[in-house]
Formats: sequence, structure tokens, C-alpha cells
Amino acid sequence: MLSLQSAYILHQRPYRETSIIAEFFGEVSGRFVAIIKGAKRRKGAKALLQPFVPLVTAFRGKTELVNITHLELRQQPWRLKGINLLSGFYINELIIRMLKNLDAHPKLFIYYENVLAKLVDASPTCLQAALRVFEKNLLIEAGYGLNLSRDAKTGLVIDPNKTYIFEPELGFYTMQFIPPEQALQGTTLLALHEDTLHSAQALREAKIITRFALARYLSTKPLHSKALLQALIKRKSL
Repeated sequence: MLSLQSAYILHQRPYRETSIIAEFFGEVSGRFVAIIKGAKRRKGAKALLQPFVPLVTAFRGKTELVNITHLELRQQPWRLKGINLLSGFYINELIIRMLKNLDAHPKLFIYYENVLAKLVDASPTCLQAALRVFEKNLLIEAGYGLNLSRDAKTGLVIDPNKTYIFEPELGFYTMQFIPPEQALQGTTLLALHEDTLHSAQALREAKIITRFALARYLSTKPLHSKALLQALIKRKSL
């Protein structure tokens, strides 16, 4: 009996004449890499085997490369466009780079579907908030969660009226003098902790926090999706 699970293709590439190798993110199995044999010969396969298409899958194998034994559409694809589409690719690339193969993350799968739903028609502000919250949740699920509610040195609850400095190996703490370029508002830490990022300042500082935290665990190889996103933003501003 096949063990079916909901899944998404994160990335795919050709394999031999008729097959492809795809990176998947599954509700039960987490990230896994699979061969889809004869994929290029299947009617309608091109539309099906794309990112942001909700699938039902099953695979056979316990190695780093498994074989897909079942593949069907679960529901209509998420229709992402422009910057929101590139943001979706950015999220996919983060999952590929941050998660271990066949390491289950069912809660992150829910977060992933939630952020895709938001990216369908998110405004620029909502887009940035959704990305920051997903980055935070990805760090938690990967085992690198940030303590956004307490001062790392004193253990006291974060004070919304104080400013804090971020030291990745330690966390967030306040001190008598913090260089302005490193100062993070207590309100920002609490907003990121509670998923209530609304103000421009909170969004700007939350981006500094998550990017700084993610950089410690990503390899030195630049994110391809991030470069594309920055190029598109620059082109739109010309």
C-alpha cells in the first residue's frame, strides 16, 4: 500500500532523456530528492511538475535519491506573480539549503502553505511581513530559533521601551550604549515574536535580524533567488 502525502516541488532538473530529478517538500517526509521516471512523456506533466503546485505523492526508497511511485494534483496551484513569485522561489531555496534530507517538519509544511496563500495577492508590506515570519519559523524548525522574548544576559522580559543589540551566538540584550546602526527596538523583537509586524521600522529591523541569523547557517554560496529578486526591485525603481 502506498504511503501518500501532500507535497510540493521546490526545484527540478532534467535527468536522462525522459525523466527529471526534483527536490520535494513533503508534509510527512520533509525535504526529499526523487527521480520521476518518464516525466517528460506524461500528458500534462509540464504543468504539474512545477513549484507552488499542491501535489499528492508517494515514493519508494530510503537513500538520498528515491523513486516517485505516485503523483497527482491535490488542488489548484498558487498563482504567484512578479516580486511575489520570486519571493516564493526564495522561500523554496531557503528550505533546500536549511533542511536536512528526509527530516520531517510537519509544522513548517503548514507555515509554508500559509505563506504561499499570502503571496498570491500580498501588498509589499504584507509580503515583507510574511517573509520575515516564515524565516523566523524556518530557523525554529531547523533548530536555530531566536529568543525574542527575553534579554539574553539578564533573563528579563524584553522591554518595548528599550533598544537591544543582537549577538548571534548569544541573543538579544541591552546595554548602556548601543551603536545606532546596531540598535534594535524592543517593540520590533516583540512584534517578530508575536507575528505582528506592521510598522516600517519593525519590518526593516526584522529583516536585519532574520538575514543576520540565516547567514550563519547558509553556505557561502549566494542565494540565486535573492539575486533575481534584487535585480527585479532595482529594475522597477529605475
